[in-house]
Amino acid sequence: MKIIFYAIIISLNFIGCDKYNDNLQSLSNKNKIYEKSIVIKKDDIEASESKVEIISGTKYIIEEKATYDNTGILHLSTAGSEGFIAHSRNNEKGTLPIENPKQYNEIKIDRSHNYIIDNQDTIKRFKILMKDKIILTPENKNNRSYLYRFN
Repeated sequence: MKIIFYAIIISLNFIGCDKYNDNLQSLSNKNKIYEKSIVIKKDDIEASESKVEIISGTKYIIEEKATYDNTGILHLSTAGSEGFIAHSRNNEKGTLPIENPKQYNEIKIDRSHNYIIDNQDTIKRFKILMKDKIILTPENKNNRSYLYRFN
């Protein structure tokens, strides 16, 4: 009985070690964050597929998604009742302009101090899911998390 118990504990440790990481030094210098989403963890809500992100079996609803390039924000999608409302820096056809582009400056990874600089915010608590190329923060006081995608 003890052997089975220890085998289960050891296998759970190996499974846990493989999924998560919280050290930005594990990312290469080439890795850049190209997308930021504000998500809320909700298993009991139905939403369109474009507004749902499933991470490690947990369902997150996307409220806002920003896509970045080398000069800052490129696209912004905000949640509306019928789907996303598209905004673009380049005023592309069918999109609205981004009202305050300085609010969405480039997001930087500081490997030496192990934090993410997101405009005026310094993010020190997060999980890195290397397989999915995702960085996920814990829920804040409004039950929202930040989900960063890197290349």
